[in-house]
Amino acid sequence: MSTSAPDVSALANASGSSSKRPAGSLVWSHFTISTKNLALAICNFCETEVRRGTDGKKASSFSTKGLWTHLKVHHHGEYVLAKDMSDRAESERKRLKQESKDATNSLYQLKPSTSPVLCVDTTA
Repeated sequence: MSTSAPDVSALANASGSSSKRPAGSLVWSHFTISTKNLALAICNFCETEVRRGTDGKKASSFSTKGLWTHLKVHHHGEYVLAKDMSDRAESERKRLKQESKDATNSLYQLKPSTSPVLCVDTTA
């Protein structure tokens, strides 16, 4: 497993998914979804099956918590690297979201007019 850190801004902007793993969490670079049972993921280091949810549930109810825990307990060095990359990618996503929000707000912000205003008395 390579220990060089990927470009965090690329991770923050990543969208779409692979047919091999769900998009989103960086923990998926260390696991593959079981072809026998979608509620299981297989560790790419030790080939241990790790539960990611309850059998028969929708995939949207699955979680990566068990995958992170397995990495932390059994492959701590890889856990530290993955967690660091995940935290940096999340910080970059938040920064980009805030920049986008700020840009949108500045487009719609009312600015005081500097031109003279002509008032007409319509009551006369």
